[in-house]
Amino acid sequence: MKFKHRVIDLIRYENAAKRKANNFTEPIHDVEEARLTTPSHIETIEYLDHIKRAAKEMTRKELIGLRFSLGKLSLKEACRLAGCDHKGLLIITYRCKKKIKEHCDELFGDDLS
Repeated sequence: MKFKHRVIDLIRYENAAKRKANNFTEPIHDVEEARLTTPSHIETIEYLDHIKRAAKEMTRKELIGLRFSLGKLSLKEACRLAGCDHKGLLIITYRCKKKIKEHCDELFGDDLS
C-alpha cells in the first residue's frame, strides 16, 4: 500500500511541474517580434508569395536547385535532373537563393538584410 501511494505522489508531483511550466506562456500575438526564435507564419506566407514570383524568372536548373534546397529532391535525384555534379548543383542553388534575395530587395529595399 505504501508503494502505491508513493507512485501516486510522484505522478502528482510530475503533473504539477508540467502545469507550472504552462503558467508562464504568452499568446503568440503578444510576444515581441525580436523575442521570437522563428519567423511568424504570416511572414512565411508573404515570403512564399515572393518566392513564387521569383521562381517565374528562374531557369529549369534553378528550379531544380530550389526544390533540392527545400528538401523535395534528394542530392542524387537533383544532380540527375539538372545534369550536373554536386558542386554544380551547389552553384545553381546559390544562384537561385541570390535571385530570391534580389527579388525581395527590389520589393522591400534593404530592410531584410
